[in-house]
Amino acid sequence: MKKIFIFVVFFFLFENTWAQSTKSTLGISIGQWQPNQINTESPSSVFSGTADSTPFYSLHLSRHIFGDIDVHILIGYWAHFFDRDIDPFTLRILPLQIGVKQILIVDSSISPYVIYGGGLLFANTIKGEQIQKSGPGKLTKTGFEIFLLTGIQVDLIGPIGLNLNFGYVVANMPESLGVGVNYSGLRATIGVNYSY
Repeated sequence: MKKIFIFVVFFFLFENTWAQSTKSTLGISIGQWQPNQINTESPSSVFSGTADSTPFYSLHLSRHIFGDIDVHILIGYWAHFFDRDIDPFTLRILPLQIGVKQILIVDSSISPYVIYGGGLLFANTIKGEQIQKSGPGKLTKTGFEIFLLTGIQVDLIGPIGLNLNFGYVVANMPESLGVGVNYSGLRATIGVNYSY
């Protein structure tokens, strides 16, 4: 976990050493990750998560490379409480993604895009209900994910914009956590970003 934190801090602090003429976008988002295996739990909400789940929180950076292509990096957080009669527990997952963001309409105040790529899932399980406690704790399991998202970015005031994302994530863990190894499902977020 410490290595992940150091990598993310290093990247966000020193990415401005890349070509100065290149545009970057830094943003925060909130939304819902709805793994198919817990799809029967209700109610669900893009803003409050599913029942017994946190929302999906994320911090992301897009850096223009050429033409309509950006490199996209995201670190997120999601947790779910499995309320069992015997040994209830909380699952926490921290995704670290890297992908390609392709802008479909360049130099427009309303820009649709697609994002695709892959990443790692760092996870752990903790006995009892730990949803309200801050931080993911020690993440001892590592899985992987691939994703395809579509979205739209709307310029609001100056460098501030709004982004909406919706797509599908194929997510697997190396061993059973919670309800199994497969946490694939829909992911939708809304957020704000700052372009510079």
